[in-house]
Amino acid sequence: MPNPKKVETVKRLQEILKDVPYIFFADYKGMRVNELQTLKRQLREKGATFTVVKNTLTHIALSNLGMQDTKRFLKGPTAIIIAKDDPGSVLKAVLNFDKERNLPAVKGGIVEGRIVEENQIEALSKLPSREVLLAQLLGTLQAPTRGLVTVLSGTIRGLVVALNQIKEAKEKAS
Repeated sequence: MPNPKKVETVKRLQEILKDVPYIFFADYKGMRVNELQTLKRQLREKGATFTVVKNTLTHIALSNLGMQDTKRFLKGPTAIIIAKDDPGSVLKAVLNFDKERNLPAVKGGIVEGRIVEENQIEALSKLPSREVLLAQLLGTLQAPTRGLVTVLSGTIRGLVVALNQIKEAKEKAS
């Protein structure tokens, strides 16, 4: 018979994780309390949380949500980093923290329902923020229109200049 407290923890964890697009797993072994608090504060500023839950309870919650392939990330002391948006800035913060202290090591994660391996984490951290990506997309979408307007206005400008020169030539001839 499962412990009611653990059943409640699994239910709460499922509620938290069910609609979260970005979940990362990190090994926090060797982190001191003050380092843990610093990292949590940095992640909170990015809209993310750093939570420690027993691996078995995390696995049960994720399995109930249809994410069975995460068991390999849940070995040893594992924290869950939950981000609702902009995974790049969250991972950047964790990796910068890792470079300074060699802690925590990100094991992998789930990005919009897909498993992300440890070797893909750094590539994700280098992605620009959502706002920058949207601005780049908008610039790319506007470029053909801007080019067309420039070409058309150049043609009209050329016609006006030619007509003006004809007018000036006629005025000189008179």
